[in-house]
Amino acid sequence: MKKFWVISLVLLLCIMGPYFYKISKLVPIKDSDLPSYGQWAQLSDGNIFFRWFEPDEVTNSEPVILVHGFSTPQFVWDGMVQFITSGL
Repeated sequence: MKKFWVISLVLLLCIMGPYFYKISKLVPIKDSDLPSYGQWAQLSDGNIFFRWFEPDEVTNSEPVILVHGFSTPQFVWDGMVQFITSGL
C-alpha cells in the first residue's frame, strides 16, 4: 500500500510540477503592458480587456466577436479588423 502512495505522489509531482513552476514566474499585468486603446470589463470572476471597432458604414446589424486564446494573442486579429469593418 505504501508503494501505491509513493508512486501516486511521484506521478502527481511529474504532472503538476511544470504547472506550478510556470505559474510561479507569472507577473501581474501593468497598465504600461496594455495597448493605449481599449477598455476593461469588470466580470464576476475577474476582469477582461477588450477593444471595440465599428465600421464607417453599417451594412447589417450582426456583430462579429473575435476571441483570442492561450496560443493566439489579441494582436493576431489586428490584420483582420480593416477587412471585417469594411463590410466585405
